[in-house]
Amino acid sequence: MSTLPTADSVRDIIRKTFRKLGADSQQSMLETILIRDGHFCGRRYSHEDRSAVWFVEENEIKFYDFKGSVVKTISATSNKSGSGERAA
Repeated sequence: MSTLPTADSVRDIIRKTFRKLGADSQQSMLETILIRDGHFCGRRYSHEDRSAVWFVEENEIKFYDFKGSVVKTISATSNKSGSGERAA
């Protein structure tokens, strides 16, 4: 059984990936906890015109462009934002 990554490690992966996707690293990131049927299911991160969602059950992070299209999907347990990537 694998353990979930910490929220801090997921934030780090998301910040690094946002930078790789061209985001300004000086801008702050908005974080929202996601609840489904009364249970924690993930977190949503917004930065400039980009967003990312960490889906806890799937243990993956999906990155979205300003139109809401998935541009990248990676494992939330990847040590580097480059490993565990899948094409969207």
